Amino acid sequence: MDKLVDLPHSEITSIILDCCFDVMNELGIGFLESVYKKALYIALRQKNVLIGVEQSFEVIFRGKKVGFYKADPVKKNGYMFYFIPDIVSIK
Repeated sequence: MDKLVDLPHSEITSIILDCCFDVMNELGIGFLESVYKKALYIALRQKNVLIGVEQSFEVIFRGKKVGFYKADPVKKNGYMFYFIPDIVSIK
């Protein structure tokens, strides 16, 4: 994970990625998403990362509401992160 050292929020990014790899390496493939999600919660909490329940967000495309998305909040060092597929937003 040396490439992440100079990136913003590299500490939490490294922790999240390490936990994701730990879950995949320990459980392997073939389970439902809910199993991996629960395992990731456990791994993150063991690393002292606070993770909350899903929060619903309004999705806007070109100024128009197109739906809602549920994302999981993670809090570390005073920042709130939300897991969104392919994107992690920071508040």
